[in-house]
Amino acid sequence: MANLNEINLSNLSLEELKSFRSRINSELNYRSHQTLIENKNSIRVGDFITVDNAKTHGKIFRVTSMRRTKASIENVSTSRESYTLPISMMVKTNETHSELVKLGYIKQ
Repeated sequence: MANLNEINLSNLSLEELKSFRSRINSELNYRSHQTLIENKNSIRVGDFITVDNAKTHGKIFRVTSMRRTKASIENVSTSRESYTLPISMMVKTNETHSELVKLGYIKQ
């Protein structure tokens, strides 16, 4: 396939540009849906996650409920901090509950 830098878009007709845009949007939708399905299949209620966001950097959360595209989460350090956010923003952690206690994220 030709590199996008090699395609001269100004030489394409309006219909060709619309078709090109449609194919790109279709591929983007497919890939984002695949990512959502992978995340949703790997994350369950009770799992520990981090959030791909600057506001919650370094914090670990527990999933409290799941919906079709969003989930409710609660900070393991303090239950006063909770959010409902898209599953696509979540990253599952590999730590277990006992490891989080040792690391100081969970107080006993």
